[in-house]
Amino acid sequence: MSGFFEKFLGVKRRHTETEITSEILDSTLKTVQQHQLELPPEITSRVKPRLLEIAEKRGSFEAEEFLSDFFGAHGGVEVKATFYKELERREIAGEAFNYDLDALPAGGPRKYVTNEGIRLVIPQSALSTFSQTSKDDWTTITIRTRRVTEQ
Repeated sequence: MSGFFEKFLGVKRRHTETEITSEILDSTLKTVQQHQLELPPEITSRVKPRLLEIAEKRGSFEAEEFLSDFFGAHGGVEVKATFYKELERREIAGEAFNYDLDALPAGGPRKYVTNEGIRLVIPQSALSTFSQTSKDDWTTITIRTRRVTEQ
């Protein structure tokens, strides 16, 4: 809600733009996790960078635009329903706002989980040693390193 309407109507937002931006990220992550088997790797493996790209490009959030930008042709009825359910659960359904880019992770570790339950945490400083390619419903993960140590 713009400052004009806040003054005119005497109302305040329930959540700040920073809080809403963070909730959009969480809602998107939950939606992708719930539909991970239906979504292609280019979506499931790049949630945070993809969201940051959309926020930088658009500047403001509107749910239908976001769903189209983020999921594209893969944003079917079930995916949209899950996303809207997540927004409602967080009490931000129907909100339109300007993204707070500082609330979105530009760096930091990237966390992945394979279909087989293998968890990977790739520090920002090591992202250049990590790559993944997808072909025929399989993803190949490559990590270049000088040494591997079992923990």
